[in-house]
Amino acid sequence: MARTAPFTHAGTLSTLADVIRHDARRGLDPADPRAQGAIDPDLLPRHTVTDEEVVAVVAFLEALNPE
Repeated sequence: MARTAPFTHAGTLSTLADVIRHDARRGLDPADPRAQGAIDPDLLPRHTVTDEEVVAVVAFLEALNPE
């Protein structure tokens, strides 16, 4: 799995860490000016992932690769 970059259907994310951060915010970027007022606050993530959590998930996913 970790060897199949780029990720997502459009191939826009180049690392697993990028995918984890993207999915953690549900693909939404409230800082994007185009999103101002367009994003329902109920859809915004209630938890942000820490760098340590991202590293841990990436390590787990990389461990799934056969040697």
